[in-house]
Amino acid sequence: MPSVWGRSEVLGPSTLFLDKGDSAMLISGTTSKKELCLVSRAEHSGARFLAVEPCEDAVLEKDGREIWQLSPGGRIADLAGRCLAAESGELLLRKCQDAQAWRLTGKNQIQLGEPAAGTDRSCLAVDPAVTLMDGIGVDLARGQTAESTSSTDMAHSAGNAVDGNPATYWASDILGQDSAADGPVSWSVSFPRSRLNSVDIEWEHAAQQFDLQISNGDDSWQTVYSVPNNPLNSRRSRIPLDGIEAQAVKLVFGGNLSVPAARRVGIRHFRLTSASVTRLPMPVLTVSQGVGLFFPIHRSLCALVRIDDEVP
Repeated sequence: MPSVWGRSEVLGPSTLFLDKGDSAMLISGTTSKKELCLVSRAEHSGARFLAVEPCEDAVLEKDGREIWQLSPGGRIADLAGRCLAAESGELLLRKCQDAQAWRLTGKNQIQLGEPAAGTDRSCLAVDPAVTLMDGIGVDLARGQTAESTSSTDMAHSAGNAVDGNPATYWASDILGQDSAADGPVSWSVSFPRSRLNSVDIEWEHAAQQFDLQISNGDDSWQTVYSVPNNPLNSRRSRIPLDGIEAQAVKLVFGGNLSVPAARRVGIRHFRLTSASVTRLPMPVLTVSQGVGLFFPIHRSLCALVRIDDEVP
């Protein structure tokens, strides 16, 4: 990790300059619980995609995902040599020769292209219309359709795990009864196709064993994570998904049915966070109402650039 994120020269109360080749972190979050950084992440295939992460988490990964450079020609490049590009309302990573130039303004805005006299220019911005959970990411599961092969009763149905109500939860019938007689108990939720960052489960009755599976809209399921020995007194589980794409997630439960505490499964809150920054809403929005996951192109103040003092 470099000791210098960039070099600043203050000529006024809000004037910021970066020399070409200086490194910086692109930070938003003036109204969020955590500072959020625009990062360039690598998926399993090696391809790179844009994401937003808490800056402290990005730095701890120690892979330079949060570091950006102003390259010759005003292009903003990641450490892998890919540059930010705006195409038809989307913020993407492209070969630098195919990307537009950006301009850092005196108000810490990141402006698309060179300014023309008498015209407004678009800026990199954070969409406040997207709700964040604890300043970390969009909860893709909130309010979506959830199903289970078993429920204790109608008051503990599958949808309770994604309704956002801390007083409700989903609970299975006793494992080995009901529909579980025909196979393992499972719980699933569908959502718009997205890259996934992580799953967070708040247990009411922790599962001793479970598999996490994904689907892309057909009837096939792929197991991407297995937990063979989850403590029965566990209150929370977090599963990293590293940008994998899916539009449905399923939990398939197992356990030692001779242990009374392992014979029922319950989820109070299931949260599924997105790793993507893809679609860019075009309407002009403000940032005073909150901070969102998406980086749209519009004319409002947005992603701040934090530059630490240069270290001699």
